[in-house]
Amino acid sequence: MDISLLKITKMKKFVKWMEVRNVHIGLWDIYNPLGKIYQGLERRQKIASERDSFVSKRRKTRKSWSNAFTRYGRLEKTLDVYGFVLRRLKK
Repeated sequence: MDISLLKITKMKKFVKWMEVRNVHIGLWDIYNPLGKIYQGLERRQKIASERDSFVSKRRKTRKSWSNAFTRYGRLEKTLDVYGFVLRRLKK
């Protein structure tokens, strides 16, 4: 078994990555495309897009991820994974 997958800090990063929100459409028009805030919005949207593609691939292969297309479904799934890691480390 790959022990590095059971590291708490990596799982905390995974949980934070799963909780990144998409950028609201109205924010794109407010900020200057050359500014730092706009670049931050682009970075956040890129992370959210990667997360969405990960979840869609995972939903196709695993039945337990079927409700992970919503924000609350992703939160439920990440807490399940995080709880599994905590249980494994206590053993």
